[in-house]
Amino acid sequence: MQLCDGTHLTYCTNIHAGEDWPDLSAGLKAFLPKLKAQASPRNPMGVGLRLGARAAGQLLEGNRLRAFAQWLDREGLYVFTLNGFPYGDFHDTSVKAQVHQPDWSQTNRLEYTLQLARILAELLPAGMEGGISTSPLSYRHWHAPADRPGFMQAAARNLLQAAAFLRELESRTGCYIHLDIEPEPDGLLETTRDVLGFFQDILVPEAATHFHPLPPDQARSLIFRYLCLCYDVCHMAVEFESQTASLEEIRRAGLRIGKFQLSAALEAGPKQDATALLAWDEPTYLHQVVGRDADGVLHRFRDLPEADSAFRQKKETTWRSHFHVPIFREELGDLRATQADLREVLAAQREHRFSKQLEVETYTWDVLPKAFKTDLLTSVSRELEWVKQLYEKDRST
Repeated sequence: MQLCDGTHLTYCTNIHAGEDWPDLSAGLKAFLPKLKAQASPRNPMGVGLRLGARAAGQLLEGNRLRAFAQWLDREGLYVFTLNGFPYGDFHDTSVKAQVHQPDWSQTNRLEYTLQLARILAELLPAGMEGGISTSPLSYRHWHAPADRPGFMQAAARNLLQAAAFLRELESRTGCYIHLDIEPEPDGLLETTRDVLGFFQDILVPEAATHFHPLPPDQARSLIFRYLCLCYDVCHMAVEFESQTASLEEIRRAGLRIGKFQLSAALEAGPKQDATALLAWDEPTYLHQVVGRDADGVLHRFRDLPEADSAFRQKKETTWRSHFHVPIFREELGDLRATQADLREVLAAQREHRFSKQLEVETYTWDVLPKAFKTDLLTSVSRELEWVKQLYEKDRST
């Protein structure tokens, strides 16, 4: 849906199972009209579409894409962003670190992303920019520190091929689509510093060679137009980054935020029993953990079970876990959500309009503890309404 300042708000359909297009399509057609009737009954409603590689390939077959576009139009729905991070299965299996496969050194990651760009170019409303979020290059623990610079150069070359494709696509069709790299805990790009270093030290020099004979400043402008960031609020909260400072650093560096993913992390404060976090452990997704002690030192763990002994030993520590919890909740039993970070980001977006795209990304409804589960339609509608009310507070509509 379009908010009062023209920013587009949606939710990510990665909450719907279906790796084959017929299955996914059936689920979307059953759910989206009902959600629109609740969340945006009088105006068109945006959709943040998640397509795995298998579904993307099938959607490009025959008349399927045209038929889907026609259905969206009839229902008053429009697609402006795609989630291109999870390449393969994302439900009913142990996803964990495999969500990073294939990584950006591999051609099938590039080919999949270009498929998504072709799909979005057909679905995107005229005159509206589109975005595709993607992985933070790879999973950090798969790469020894000495090997990382070489890997990053290989990943950069594939990203520059994607940028060149998006440039040609815009020239040919008029559709402006950006690829939005998504920093994540334990990703090879994890923090604001990681992202800025990758762009400034690797992407920009590689672009000067890749786009020769373009002058270096034009090559830099090209990659900063087509390679942007997907800023996931939960991820940055887990890293204990100052949201305001991070956004300002990104702005000063000249990077664009293609999309905000609106999400909240799970938190145990220094006066809370951090072992309560262990009740949230489940086998599907990675729930990376970062603790900040009284001296400001960060302690990192790959998943909730690995932090068990630290929870019991390190007192006066605030712990956060990468578990996307409902954004309309501040309290989750004996624990908290990082909703304050989300409010901070939305306030900054209201003031500076860093991006034209907001996407709610709570994908954990199936694996939440029972006490916090409600039916999916009510849950998603409530999240969208929470954002809308907060974002448009004190503004004329």
